[in-house]
Amino acid sequence: MAYDLDQAIIAFTMNGITNTVTLEIVVDETNNTITLSGAIPNMNDYNWAEGYNALQEVCGVLHEGMLWPDVDIEAIIDLDELDLEQ
Repeated sequence: MAYDLDQAIIAFTMNGITNTVTLEIVVDETNNTITLSGAIPNMNDYNWAEGYNALQEVCGVLHEGMLWPDVDIEAIIDLDELDLEQ
């Protein structure tokens, strides 16, 4: 993982494949939170065909037969909930 004031580079591992994703960092001093947001643009990079096919079987009708190969990511860190004194 690497970061600066505007972005973080995070490693995601799925199906034994690791790739890095750049996430935007937004600091909200009013709510005392940090939000990381971005996307995995192509799940095919993680060899997701087997998982995709299983999901399509279960959710295909609900999603009108459409599943997308990209995944949006958002993590909200509540700084009030962290124990930083360890």
